[in-house]
Amino acid sequence: MAITQDSSASLVVVVGARGNQGGSVVKALVESNKACRVRALTRDPSKPAAQAMAALGMDVVFEGVDYAFLVTNFFEHLDAARELAEGKLFIDAAKAAGARGIVWSGYASPTKISNGKYPNIVHWESKAAVTQYGRESGVPFVDVQCGSYGSNFVQPPFAPVPVKQEGCQDL
Repeated sequence: MAITQDSSASLVVVVGARGNQGGSVVKALVESNKACRVRALTRDPSKPAAQAMAALGMDVVFEGVDYAFLVTNFFEHLDAARELAEGKLFIDAAKAAGARGIVWSGYASPTKISNGKYPNIVHWESKAAVTQYGRESGVPFVDVQCGSYGSNFVQPPFAPVPVKQEGCQDL
């Protein structure tokens, strides 16, 4: 395990640490051979999954970070304005905390890349707006575009029965 409390190791903050994307980032950091400190952000640090992360040596709190993995969940509230506000808030918080780099789970603007043919994919447009904001933040910024999860194809509606998932969601 590469999680350490050594203050000389880079501190990585992961938003959505118990979700699919954030959880996979946490899992990769735990399995890495490079030592780092991890700060896992979650809505409820009292939940068993958050407590399990704390037991692995992760802080479950957002200050003094070196790197940040940021993700929002549009489908939790179906509100593009809220997603944009949350994304900007995360970027501002990472910048204020001194982050040397941000990795953001975003999308390209369907309106722009289709030359206006697909202007109404609001959950991609809001992520694209956050991406633009992040690129203008002055913090080195990487946009990863996870259009779909492989696990989507082994769960309904693509698979006939639910499949129990192993791995990062157990953290």
